[in-house]
Amino acid sequence: MKKNWITFGVLILIPNVVGGLLFLLLQQEIAWELATFIFALFTLIVWLAKYNRNDKKNMHTYGTTRVDKTTMEYQVFRASQRVLFWAGALNIAISYIVFILFGGQA
Repeated sequence: MKKNWITFGVLILIPNVVGGLLFLLLQQEIAWELATFIFALFTLIVWLAKYNRNDKKNMHTYGTTRVDKTTMEYQVFRASQRVLFWAGALNIAISYIVFILFGGQA
């Protein structure tokens, strides 16, 4: 559980640090917006790709995409998927908040 919180924090911290540094260096707020938004999109693409990979793995092993939801492997998979999804969603929200704060038209 602690590992998930650390991963979540890193997935939120990295794009904001990179975006903040770009904002300070370039003096353009769009750098911060784009850094968080692009990283959010990348995170959500990884989230979706992991679901597809899990389905392909189950199809190859068991011949179906159905999975036993009581196994520990599935529980860990779902926890990591939740971390990826919520990190991506929060980065999109942060990107939108930066957009609004710096005078964007909503």
